[in-house]
Amino acid sequence: MLWFRGVSHLQRLFLRTIGVRPGKYIIQQRLNAACRLLEETDDGVYDIALATGFCDQSHFTKMFKRERGITPSEYHRKHRTEHGLADGYTHTPSPPLSAKPSAADHRPSAFRSDGVIVPSLTCLSR
Repeated sequence: MLWFRGVSHLQRLFLRTIGVRPGKYIIQQRLNAACRLLEETDDGVYDIALATGFCDQSHFTKMFKRERGITPSEYHRKHRTEHGLADGYTHTPSPPLSAKPSAADHRPSAFRSDGVIVPSLTCLSR
């Protein structure tokens, strides 16, 4: 039986089990989702940043570049070039972000059962 011994104990357990700290794991999952959106849609960087739980494009770009070594725009262009997609090629865009947040948007960022990241209303810690 696992006994709760405090946050630091759970963080160590998570690190030992998964191999990265919980905060870094969340960032990695959000950036993986962002990569999929950059590859599969024509959505702008701003929309992708919000859809993956970042509070703004600047913070998203900074985290993306730190973890992936290139900016989201560079990643998008590179991916399109590697797959021979011309600038005029259009994918089926993902549904637009709702202008009016729903009640579901007021919970912390999490993955829904269909794998979509629910945006949070607060920034990730910088």
